[in-house]
Amino acid sequence: MKHIISRCMAIFTVLAAVMAGQTAQAEIVYTKKDWSLDITNNICTALTGLKVQGKTYYLMVVVDTDGKLPAQVMVYPKTQPAAASGYTFDWQGTNYQFAKLPDGNNGTNYSGNTFWSLPVDTAKIIDYIKRYNTMSVYSIDNNQVYPFSLSGSSLTVGELETRCASNSLFAAQDFEQMFLPGTGKSADINAMTEDIAVELRTILEQAVEEYRAVMVVQKELDDLEARYAQWTAELNDLNTSIAYLENDRLPYLRNEKVGAEQAIDRATKEKADYLNRIDQERIRLDQAQRDYQNALDAIAPYTGQHDDLLRRWRNAQDETRRAENELSNIRWQIDLERRNLAQLQREADSLQNEIQNLEQQRVNTRRELDQAQSDLNNFNPQQEIQKRKQNNSQLRQVRQQIQQLNQEIPQQRQRVQQRRQEMNQKQKALEDCRKATPGKCQAERQAFQQAKQQFEQAQQRLQNMQQRRQNLEQQRQQIVQRIENNVAQEEAQLRQRVRNLENRLAQIRNQIQDRRERRRQIVQVEIPQKQRRLDDLRFDEQNAVNNLSTAQNDERRAERDYVSFKQSVGYDQLEADVRRTRATVDQIESRIATYQNEVRKRDRTIADQTRYRDQLVVDIQSTIDLIASKKDRRIVVQDLLKPYDDEKSEILVRLDEKKAILQQTAKLYESTLP
Repeated sequence: MKHIISRCMAIFTVLAAVMAGQTAQAEIVYTKKDWSLDITNNICTALTGLKVQGKTYYLMVVVDTDGKLPAQVMVYPKTQPAAASGYTFDWQGTNYQFAKLPDGNNGTNYSGNTFWSLPVDTAKIIDYIKRYNTMSVYSIDNNQVYPFSLSGSSLTVGELETRCASNSLFAAQDFEQMFLPGTGKSADINAMTEDIAVELRTILEQAVEEYRAVMVVQKELDDLEARYAQWTAELNDLNTSIAYLENDRLPYLRNEKVGAEQAIDRATKEKADYLNRIDQERIRLDQAQRDYQNALDAIAPYTGQHDDLLRRWRNAQDETRRAENELSNIRWQIDLERRNLAQLQREADSLQNEIQNLEQQRVNTRRELDQAQSDLNNFNPQQEIQKRKQNNSQLRQVRQQIQQLNQEIPQQRQRVQQRRQEMNQKQKALEDCRKATPGKCQAERQAFQQAKQQFEQAQQRLQNMQQRRQNLEQQRQQIVQRIENNVAQEEAQLRQRVRNLENRLAQIRNQIQDRRERRRQIVQVEIPQKQRRLDDLRFDEQNAVNNLSTAQNDERRAERDYVSFKQSVGYDQLEADVRRTRATVDQIESRIATYQNEVRKRDRTIADQTRYRDQLVVDIQSTIDLIASKKDRRIVVQDLLKPYDDEKSEILVRLDEKKAILQQTAKLYESTLP
């Protein structure tokens, strides 16, 4: 299909020339891919061609630069008269219907019938043409599809807008929304005739003129609004500000003032209540303090003796705890020393085992060292090198090749000398020939060239043989060097093994000596020390047991004396009376402190709310003054806007009249739709 469309574009200019006999001369001013722009007289047409079943069709976007109509989307069949009754295109819920217009009244520069898309959201269909790749239009007669290419449409329609749409409505969305208010009625394309289509276009042209008249009056209104924009904006601001101050700000401030006064009254009453409670609690406090003092006076004669007996008992308890801790510490040390002694014995046994193992290692290492020393003494480097040279097959082969080359090279030198003499003879014969018979020495020249080539080949062979002998000599030296290096490496390894075994033997001897010394230290010094320390600790343990028994007896005697004293004088009851009366005093003093804190809180509330109320009084008065000043300014602005109101009323009357005329035309258009 694409190659068919491309061929259609190739015949486009031919089509314009064919129509030239019936219309003004077409002028193609712009081409982009499958689309072109034709400007003839006052009509601009962006179009593309399509061939279906041997017939050519065009999809066009047409603009009347006189501005009689908005942009129109049309289908134009080249073959006339057109066989179809109409076309349709559906996209995103919108049905576009193409009605047939007769020749001579088809809104284009081309002769014959055209099919005009009735104005329903024209901006949308033009946007589709600019954005998509293909637009498929269907015939209402046989549902034949016409897939028009949109390649190049975006730039071409954009060029159409730039060149031709300055005085037109182009895709006038506002006009269609005002002229077609969405009654829901759509045309019956099957019942559409050419006469109805012409009448609809005539009504649409009239509606465009009426819409322009509406826009003229609307511009007057916009200009008027612009001239008085400063005052209307200020009046709106004043009305908004006054309404806010009167309806929001001032009631809020007054409510806040009432709330502050209520908070002051409430805090004052609560403060008086807490002060009354404080007075009552102070009366109770006086009685409680007298009861507390009586309890102190009752216990005072016994306090000194009680404290002495209690101190003796507590000291005895402390002495018992100290004796218990001392005994526990001694027994812990005894257990620790026993564990240490067992650990030393295990270490001594382990060292004895290690010494036995090391002695066996020393014997084995001594045997290995003797063997390694024997291997080193028996190793003769020169004899080993000579033996390996004799046994190396590669070295024998290289030596044989060198010997053979040493025989062949003198022979080759003789052949080179012989070839040089032959070449010199041939060269002399050639020179003699040139002197005797110039220009007739071809045979001599060839003989010389052949002799020269044989000389160079013999010389090259000699050089190759010499180079080969040199390479073999280097190879022989490398083999000998490798043998000598291997022997030297093996000798070094034998010497290193002897040194390693000597070091290992010395290390084992040192380890044996260290372990023997450590075991002697353990058996002869540390274990006896630990045993003596255990004996001392067992003696200390017995003393600690005796001390603990004495301390426990002293503690029991001190406890009996203390308990007997308290029972004889009723000290527990006297002490309970002191605690009870002291608790009563503390409770009353705590309540008084709480009430005093509440009084201070109420004082802060009264002070804060009083300051807040006074500030609110100032804010209320300043707000009232601000409202008055804004109302005075509003009167001034309203006086400035009196001419605006009069002019606006007159313009609105005319604007409504123009819109009413346009609506009558819209009703006529709607009633004309089949």
